[in-house]
Amino acid sequence: MEAHPCFLHLSPTILQAYHDACETLDKADVFGEEMLEFQDKIDKIRKYNKFFQLRQNPDTMSSPHFTNIPSTSKVYICDFKGWKGRLLVDEDTIRDYTKCYHFTIDEGTPDLTVTIWRWQPRVAVTNCDQRAGQEGTGTSRESRHGNCKIREIFKGVYCNALSVC
Repeated sequence: MEAHPCFLHLSPTILQAYHDACETLDKADVFGEEMLEFQDKIDKIRKYNKFFQLRQNPDTMSSPHFTNIPSTSKVYICDFKGWKGRLLVDEDTIRDYTKCYHFTIDEGTPDLTVTIWRWQPRVAVTNCDQRAGQEGTGTSRESRHGNCKIREIFKGVYCNALSVC
């Protein structure tokens, strides 16, 4: 597990400690702070999302803005690391995603191509880890979906078979 810290939260030792802490404290759920002897491992666990990918801190400085996208561009979104880009055509969806995530404009292609990287936030995105059936903020319906719903809807088409889905 030490060689692959992204899988640390699957450790039988951590899971047993979590279960024991729940029983001892008579709670259905406990937080890392309540498992003091594992604090260093809990800190490592928090660096990864539920899809075993390193969390990215928001960075507001390194992307263009929605208004910089040429009207003739084809806009794609890459939802998760290792996935193929999928075409976006709804302007409200594109606007919502470009507010939240980094993107690039590739002017070196015959068709101007914009790629939005959904795992690279430019602001703190609050609806990524929401529970199934709940919707987050956003103008378009798609941009209100959380990561789990997006993953389930599109994994059959856009997930690279060689990547971990």
